[in-house]
Amino acid sequence: MAWRRRTVSREHFTQLRLLLARGQGVEVNPSAAALVWRVAAAKGEAAAAYNLGMMYAQGIGVAANRERARYWLSIAAPHNAGARAALQKVPR
Repeated sequence: MAWRRRTVSREHFTQLRLLLARGQGVEVNPSAAALVWRVAAAKGEAAAAYNLGMMYAQGIGVAANRERARYWLSIAAPHNAGARAALQKVPR
């Protein structure tokens, strides 16, 4: 039996992130949610970069880190008004 790599659709990956973050159908797991947001953000998804930036800003699922929060929010900012507003509130 040959191994075949399965790919997860973008829609399914988005749903996984939301389920982990909200605890719908699974136990709430902010650390796992941060991990999957990070993967998506690294692939250029602005919404994922925004959510990851907010997690760093608030210390949810990750250690609070203003520099990382500002980094991810700045990546999301050109595409997301919420990220632009949040970026102004995170201290330098």
